[in-house]
Amino acid sequence: ELPIMEFDVFPNPTTEIIQFSLNEDAVVSFYVNNGRRVVREQVNSGNITLDVSYFYPGVYHMVCVSSKGLFKSSFLKTK
Repeated sequence: ELPIMEFDVFPNPTTEIIQFSLNEDAVVSFYVNNGRRVVREQVNSGNITLDVSYFYPGVYHMVCVSSKGLFKSSFLKTK
């Protein structure tokens, strides 16, 4: 069974980008509050910067799936 861990995303809230770090390659999925997945993206390990400027304002939940576990976070997109 894979462990579930939380990680920090910054800046939070954001208008254009989010940044976070992962120790290995993962698939990142973004979900809105009703549980609908809006974006899925493959990312490489290290310091990651993603453009979220095209997201509608609101709260987004992130789930990163790697071979070591599930990593969860959330952020607020404004404007």
